[in-house]
Amino acid sequence: MTERLLVLIILLELIPLIAFCFGKVDIVKNLTLSVSVFVTVFAVISGLFFMADQFSFVHVLGAMLLLFAPFSVYCAVRMGRISCWMTPCSYSRTLIFSALILISVCLSGSKFELYDTGQDQGLYQAEAIELYMGNYEVEHDFEEYQILEEKKDKKTYLNMLGKGMPGYYPLANGSKCVEPYNEEERKSDVSGMYHGVQTFPALLALGGRLFGLENMVQIQTVFLICSVLLFYFALCNLQVPMGASLLTAMIFLLSPLVLWVSKSSLTEMFLTLLMSEYLFLLTESDSGIKRLLSSLPLVSFAFVHVSFLLLYPVFIVINILLYIKRCCREYLSANVIISAGLCSGYLMMSQIAPMYFFDNCARLYIGNLITADNFLIWVFAGSFFVCVVSGALISIKKTELIEQKISAAGSLFPAAVVGL
Repeated sequence: MTERLLVLIILLELIPLIAFCFGKVDIVKNLTLSVSVFVTVFAVISGLFFMADQFSFVHVLGAMLLLFAPFSVYCAVRMGRISCWMTPCSYSRTLIFSALILISVCLSGSKFELYDTGQDQGLYQAEAIELYMGNYEVEHDFEEYQILEEKKDKKTYLNMLGKGMPGYYPLANGSKCVEPYNEEERKSDVSGMYHGVQTFPALLALGGRLFGLENMVQIQTVFLICSVLLFYFALCNLQVPMGASLLTAMIFLLSPLVLWVSKSSLTEMFLTLLMSEYLFLLTESDSGIKRLLSSLPLVSFAFVHVSFLLLYPVFIVINILLYIKRCCREYLSANVIISAGLCSGYLMMSQIAPMYFFDNCARLYIGNLITADNFLIWVFAGSFFVCVVSGALISIKKTELIEQKISAAGSLFPAAVVGL
């Protein structure tokens, strides 16, 4: 009940914030953006609390409430009456939104069942159930192991975890611990972590707290609806005709791949939402704050999945090209925010999911040049280089503008003399 109340209050806080940033938009667009921003920020804040090993739903939602509160009050005062925040939907847009939402619910409402730990879905579900039940600690343990008295029984139990529970990573392999943990810090010989980063299971667990444990995966339907609507809004921003926008959104919605992941407990549906949110913000870039906000879903991506590093250069180059074309410094500032998000997200992963993180990053190791010991240093160095390049581009552009103004003033001076 507490979580539901906090979520409701946070969504109410976001309504004037969205209205202030995006203007007086229709109610569906405002609510879609409010929900999307909520889950996007929730992933980041929960990751920070996991890193401090202080996660709980009340902690995360309370922090979000306090974070949004002053901005919400400021925006509400600036916007004035509530009638200035949103507009009712037109008849045609109401039909479009209703059709997209209804089809999403009908096609994605039935979810896959629970899986064992041999699949990623089962591991995310196991972690989510742990969080739902209030076991918030990053390092999990099995109390029944402590009851065993015979050494052979304990050894059998430890072997069972290694062979019969794939995807569970004990922090100890015999007497040797997995870095960065050591003999003193681990709870027991069988304590360990599940495969994956805990931020996405936290979203699934939040769905359980909101809709009931048996409907935990229904939060994926919420991600699907927001993804489709944001994709439609992005097409409208590109001035695609309404009929073509609807048809394209329907093709996206009816994609077998999209529907399959929306029924599963995999991260891909949430990542799809983040990419739809990014495309919408990228096409809604008529003000500085919107250009900066385009970095928000990418930061959230860095806190949810290790694959963000592969796409990181693409997003950086896009912002640089947009800056060169439009001369808006916010694109380069967004690069700095994205780089900071990458460093924070990967530092978080290395601490709360070290086996998963370094095992996946091993594909990028190069001999003795890039190894597990210095991989994060390379990530930080690359991010710092991007920040330096972004700052240099701003300085170069400023210099060019000053030279143009001096040149223009110089050309006006002879004309003024002739006029005299």
